[in-house]
Amino acid sequence: MLSPMTIFLIFSQDPATVLPEPEYETNIGAWTNIDETFRLFFFVFLIVILTALATSILKKHKINYVYIFDINIRKNVTPLQLLSLAIIMLFIW
Repeated sequence: MLSPMTIFLIFSQDPATVLPEPEYETNIGAWTNIDETFRLFFFVFLIVILTALATSILKKHKINYVYIFDINIRKNVTPLQLLSLAIIMLFIW
């Protein structure tokens, strides 16, 4: 046997048309720009981390990465300096 509530729900209008529209507007376009900004900083951070990892592996195996990548000897950056830069970038991100 059908209850009165079930009969009401079967023959009532669609709830989407009965419910009022929200009073606020969603602006999704602004969030896509923020997403792209965070993605840019993340990829720069990722590149610095991977460069620090690669230089530490090359240094561990005693491969002359300074000569291979044609890095200026006076401005040679150690893997530890790259890792500290990546940590600072992570805190900013």
